[in-house]
Amino acid sequence: MSRNILFAALLAAGFGYAGIADAADINVINLDAGTGQGLDDPTPATPVGGNAGTTKGEQAKIVFQFAADLWGSVLESNVEILNTVTFQPLPCDATSGVLGSSGTNYIFAFEDGPDLPPGMLPLTWYHSALGDAIADTDLGVVNDLPPDTPDIISQFNGKLGEPGCLTGNGWYYGLDGNTPSNRISLLDVIMHEMAHGLGFSGFNSLASGAMNQGIPDIYSTYVADNSTGKNWIDMTDAERVVAAKNNGHLVFFGQNVKDEAPLVLTSGTDDDGNVKLYAPTALAQGSSFSHYDTSLTMNALMEPFINDSLSADVLVDLTPALFRDVGWTVNDGNQMLLDCDTGVPSSVIGGLIAGANIYASAKAFAGGAENLLVYRDQIRDHADVLADGEVITPDQHTSLLACLTDETTEAQFEEWGNGDTGEPCDPETEDCGPTAIELTNKVPVTGLSGTAGSEALYSFEAEAGSVLSIMTYGGTGDVSVYVSLGEEPTPESNDSWSSRAGNSETVRFTAPEAGTYYIKLTGTYGGLTLVARQ
Repeated sequence: MSRNILFAALLAAGFGYAGIADAADINVINLDAGTGQGLDDPTPATPVGGNAGTTKGEQAKIVFQFAADLWGSVLESNVEILNTVTFQPLPCDATSGVLGSSGTNYIFAFEDGPDLPPGMLPLTWYHSALGDAIADTDLGVVNDLPPDTPDIISQFNGKLGEPGCLTGNGWYYGLDGNTPSNRISLLDVIMHEMAHGLGFSGFNSLASGAMNQGIPDIYSTYVADNSTGKNWIDMTDAERVVAAKNNGHLVFFGQNVKDEAPLVLTSGTDDDGNVKLYAPTALAQGSSFSHYDTSLTMNALMEPFINDSLSADVLVDLTPALFRDVGWTVNDGNQMLLDCDTGVPSSVIGGLIAGANIYASAKAFAGGAENLLVYRDQIRDHADVLADGEVITPDQHTSLLACLTDETTEAQFEEWGNGDTGEPCDPETEDCGPTAIELTNKVPVTGLSGTAGSEALYSFEAEAGSVLSIMTYGGTGDVSVYVSLGEEPTPESNDSWSSRAGNSETVRFTAPEAGTYYIKLTGTYGGLTLVARQ
């Protein structure tokens, strides 16, 4: 089944939703800060596939936030979900390797009684984020854990593409699903791994068959061996050891997964419509049991191996269906952009997440755009791309564009962007600041000259904290330098100045504030060089 035909089928099946979706808040916590690796990698990178980052680390952070916004739009929870992330050297060789691993940090179970949250099964383990969502409270805090205790722990392969680790490959940081043949989509892998931490995994010892502390978990509650007719939680330990390696016969029988499978799959189900789980005859730790089987067609996001045909930016197939079965409330109302109803569902049965993609894309584009005009062009172009690819219907395209007017995009950019409208400043209505020549960090401006009584004004956008040095040198004559933050300096009023004999002047701020520093040159000089470094 082609993607476009599948999208059309899912859109048709998804009509009729009228509610407004409430999103979960998934907060990505960077454990690589200060390490110079992974999310902190300073290696320069060219923006790609809707990702505006200019370093590998920045691009990785944007992909993680995009994935968090996708799953956050699809799932409902009133409790913040904390997901720690780091890049580490994971096991790999020249032709194969572990791309990532992820799981819940804590699990919770309740005895039957008045404290059992509605919607939870008694004496059944739940993943931390899932349990919080159902109970509508932070179960970690209830159990005396610190409020910043993460719900999901994730790590990804920081050696990918280096010699000896899937040599010749590398991460693709784009957000658009257009992964080159020699790259692996970081977004697809994050969406897969994050799903494990959200509920797509069991807590059994597959080697011994023992359930965790003798208690079943919510995922395993819906697993069975169709050759014996026994549900996983009703088996003995020995029977579970056999079932975990019963290739083609270990199945997930949750009703939502069964109902949606015919919309998505042409193979990978048994005679009763149950969807097969991965159960190779040789136990594969980390892969067996907690994945869909590799026999599924179309390829599913939650199979144990990455597939080039995945496009988790818009399609997550049967993953939301399984989430419904284990207890998540899945958003099937229309996606909001601030207070504007796009008319596009966040998700529909079959796993099309067009509305979630619109929200995540709007945030990513606004966060990376130089100004409002750039954002406006990007998000409107993206709406056209979704329509041209039949990810949204013509009617949905029209409805979405009503949320991308000049007024609504300005509000979106104020919320998610840097606030720069891109319009020329109107001095009659705005504080435009002095007119100055903008300097680029570490790029010298050469051949400057001035005559007695003349002044030249330059500006530099500084970051907070890093030492800022403003220097002049070379040429002939005698220049003086005056610098102020946020306003035009004068010899009488400035934040710092340098006026030695000759052209060698330095003004240094050891702990600058973020903002615009204005630099004024006075004096008689020629052939001068000016540079700002931070």
